[in-house]
Amino acid sequence: TFSGEATYYNLGLTACGQTYTDSDMVAAISFPLFNRDSPANPNLAPSCGKKIKVMRGGKSVVVQIRDKCEACKEYDVDLSPAAFNQLGVEQEGRFPITWQYL
Repeated sequence: TFSGEATYYNLGLTACGQTYTDSDMVAAISFPLFNRDSPANPNLAPSCGKKIKVMRGGKSVVVQIRDKCEACKEYDVDLSPAAFNQLGVEQEGRFPITWQYL
């Protein structure tokens, strides 16, 4: 289990090579985690498509990794607005979380 902060961002074309919307249950992980063991083409990164469970208090959400977050600290997760709103409200901007790979 990792500890970091959750933020949210507006979706579009992702590092995994597909386009998503703000209502999709997807996330971006930090550049160092995303690029670990990755080929030169990010569309083929092993992280693409992996599921993680993000937890805050008694709430949790399962999302698929579909992007990398270059501004995130190592264990932060950048969530789609739909996923972020399962754990809090957008007005918070960011909050502490724990998460794990499934």
